[in-house]
Amino acid sequence: MAELELFLITYNRKDKLQQTLRSLLDEQSPLSHRPLTVLDNASTDGTSEWLQSFCPAYPHIHYIRHSKNIGGNANIARAFEMARAEYVWVLCDD
Repeated sequence: MAELELFLITYNRKDKLQQTLRSLLDEQSPLSHRPLTVLDNASTDGTSEWLQSFCPAYPHIHYIRHSKNIGGNANIARAFEMARAEYVWVLCDD
């Protein structure tokens, strides 16, 4: 089991999400190989399509798209429900 698990919540901010993921995955980042789950709150701005093409290159990234927008707080709560590591860090897309 991983000691630290990251969750990144997003909704219709593909550009911010791309920037955040680039920072997290940078070779200099101490978080670059930590398990990461992106929880997408049913974005309609192309986020889903971009993540479906982006994530296969990173086996430690898991992508979940909710079938409907469950709200920001519920998306955060969902991260804690799914967490399996001893420590959890929930990040926003920006």
